[in-house]
Amino acid sequence: MKLPIHESQEFSPSKEDSNLIPLEQLQVSDSQESGCSSCSSGCGTPSISSVIEKESSGGFSGELGDRERDLRRPFTHKFKTEKQSYVYDVNTDRIIQVSPVVYDIIDDFGVLSVKDMIEKYGVQYTADEIRVAYDMIETANRDENLFSNNHPSEILYPLDAQSLQRLYDEDVRTLCLGVTEQCNLRCSYCTFSGTYEFHRAHNSTFMDFDTARRGIDFFKQHSILCDYVNLAFYGGEPLLNASLIKQSVEYANSIFGRKRVEYHMTTNATLINDEICKMWIDNDFKIMVSLDGPKEMHDRYRLNGANRGSFDKIAQNLKKLRDMSPDYYRNNLKFSVVLSPPYDFENLNNFLTQDPLTDVRTMRASGVDTQDTTFFQDFTEEELDNKGRDELKDKYFSDLIQNKIRHDQPEREHRFMYALFGEGLAQLIPTIKATNPFPEVYHPGGICVPGLKTLFLTPEGDFFTCEKSSTASDLLRLGNLDTGLDAVKGIANIESYSHAHDGCRYCYASRHCGTCFVKASAGEEFDGAIKMDNCNNHRAGFRQNLTDMMTIMEENPGAFDHLKDVTLI
Repeated sequence: MKLPIHESQEFSPSKEDSNLIPLEQLQVSDSQESGCSSCSSGCGTPSISSVIEKESSGGFSGELGDRERDLRRPFTHKFKTEKQSYVYDVNTDRIIQVSPVVYDIIDDFGVLSVKDMIEKYGVQYTADEIRVAYDMIETANRDENLFSNNHPSEILYPLDAQSLQRLYDEDVRTLCLGVTEQCNLRCSYCTFSGTYEFHRAHNSTFMDFDTARRGIDFFKQHSILCDYVNLAFYGGEPLLNASLIKQSVEYANSIFGRKRVEYHMTTNATLINDEICKMWIDNDFKIMVSLDGPKEMHDRYRLNGANRGSFDKIAQNLKKLRDMSPDYYRNNLKFSVVLSPPYDFENLNNFLTQDPLTDVRTMRASGVDTQDTTFFQDFTEEELDNKGRDELKDKYFSDLIQNKIRHDQPEREHRFMYALFGEGLAQLIPTIKATNPFPEVYHPGGICVPGLKTLFLTPEGDFFTCEKSSTASDLLRLGNLDTGLDAVKGIANIESYSHAHDGCRYCYASRHCGTCFVKASAGEEFDGAIKMDNCNNHRAGFRQNLTDMMTIMEENPGAFDHLKDVTLI
């Protein structure tokens, strides 16, 4: 069934199977927002997202009937732009543009009768308006399966230990070698600075070549199904152990034969020399360089042991690499920008889009990890203000609306803005599509298959879920070079994480979840409260991306057309 489109509607789906379905706009005169404050929509009725908050606090605010009533409501999320009202339908993964009356009453569909709705919303709308809106919702539910209250009955990972072990035996695609836990910088916001309760601090541990060789041998034996593999080097500062990296690359090249090996490294770029540049270029390394902005911004926190800034040395080294191979520099380097207070987004954007050293194709922007740290406690409210961010976002959206940006291939002027605002949209747009309702049993959110995406090997020869795992505890430890990978432990971690709280069953962002094990770990256990904090942050980001996407499409329906056939991996 094609839902009717009012003739005054300015945009419509560009394809018959589009995820955006404009629901007929009713011309409601003198309609007003309700003055209640029970929910963000102003309708006075708790949406299904309120169930999550009740779950996270250890129970529901009323009797069992409250839970039963909430689960009878449509599994949806409502949001508004400045111009329109929308419903994101979780079961079909669609966005529906709706009229004000539909927006207000939809949470009561399946809970209240038409008569009760007229009584509840009669101050805002006429009885006929409510009846028509109810009939439209009911028809869409019957014919398009929209606004269903279907929820998974259980959150359960689809693999058992035996299945996971088979993947461990044959399909490990990336090995990350932690070649040292030492660093020549002392960045005050660093996870390994000693200010994070559940993470190790910098120390003098280095990986030896015997451990690296055994790790690479293990990797070769356990990646036979992969058409290519990734070998990464991580620290600390990995170039403190540059000789080991060189040996490891030579060894991997000798044993993998015709199978392609892609090399990766994260570095602060202070130790680059001609030999390292040659190794990178000859082996087509993909390099992530930590660079926080212009000198005065970068040198606030990225200091060496003598408390001196590192910018000048990094700039000198980057110029050396760029002079050796401009094409390699532009295509293989990626800057990792840590956003830290006091913020100045305009100054940062000018540097990243205009300085000759920052002319690279991609960059990543991330904030300082806020979990279990004292880093932020001494900043004033003014210093914590995101100065210039809103203006940058307005500029990016304006250029998108005017088709000045190809969203999947931003030109230099927009690359930092893309890192800030565009990546979330790029991930969201191709994946929102008509799909089947939730199955009875659903997997737990956005967690990876532990160890498959990036298997991390410590200097001591222990395997962890990924390089972001805390190695200060055994929670995310998956085995070692002597015993191999323990699938039973991997499944146990998945189950423990899944049961940290039960909110996934009710979460409107569950189809687009990006949370992970690391963000819920606290020492030797997963912490439900920490997990919920990160879930709330992810939901807020998902909600903002929905709003941003529709704000742009209201002005330019084709702004993201080029992303519809993009495959994200």
